[in-house]
Amino acid sequence: MNEDVVSKKEKGSDKLALVAPTSLSRRTRALIAVSLLGIITTVVVLVFRGTPEPKYQGVGLSKWLDGTMAKPEPKRMREVMRSVGPEALPWLFQAAEGEPQFRYVLYRKYAQLYRSSSIVRWLLPKPGPDLSHVAHYNALLLLSRLAPGTAYEERSLSAILGLRQPTSKPNSFEVECGMLSQFTNYPNKVLPTLLISLTNTRTVDSAILAFQRFGTSATPVLYPVALSETGFVRPAELALKKSDPAAYEKLLAEKAH
Repeated sequence: MNEDVVSKKEKGSDKLALVAPTSLSRRTRALIAVSLLGIITTVVVLVFRGTPEPKYQGVGLSKWLDGTMAKPEPKRMREVMRSVGPEALPWLFQAAEGEPQFRYVLYRKYAQLYRSSSIVRWLLPKPGPDLSHVAHYNALLLLSRLAPGTAYEERSLSAILGLRQPTSKPNSFEVECGMLSQFTNYPNKVLPTLLISLTNTRTVDSAILAFQRFGTSATPVLYPVALSETGFVRPAELALKKSDPAAYEKLLAEKAH
């Protein structure tokens, strides 16, 4: 008799009644498990496959972005970064917008555990440098060059404005001003951030250069601040002079009265 079906004689009757099996056969369980695994795998592939990663000189772009190729091939890395063009925009945008938060959280937890536990240090390898933020930062740098004027522009700008953890490079804040200066189609979003950068000694020169790219569209933001400036150092006034000379002359005349 099939092991999936059990029969028994009903009490006080010669009839046999079929009783539901108490457990599935080994073969049935295996088939169900394989089917579920196939469904899960299909869903994961469809949801997380993303945009194919572009390759440059036979190496995936992520390896160039995270600094993996910097030490063995610094010259090649600079060449590759300059050669990346609009063909990489879909993948770059996906990489930048989907910053690897989960991986970063795992890395941070592991690094904390490694530092706090001698047993962990004895059993497990020392965590390497966290490259996820380096790659994310470099992806944003490329987007600032490639995204303006495309369908990716506004959301790429939002990703740059949301940057909270710049790299440890000494000029990273200046570079961020340079990134923002490329998005001249969105002065309302960029100029308030540049105005804050005018108050930082590390970024004031870069902010002034960035304001210059916006021309007269920067005047409504700069003029009232420049009008209220006193003392020898007046960064908003200098930025206004660079971006809108006519408004600067008007400012001098107004301050003279």
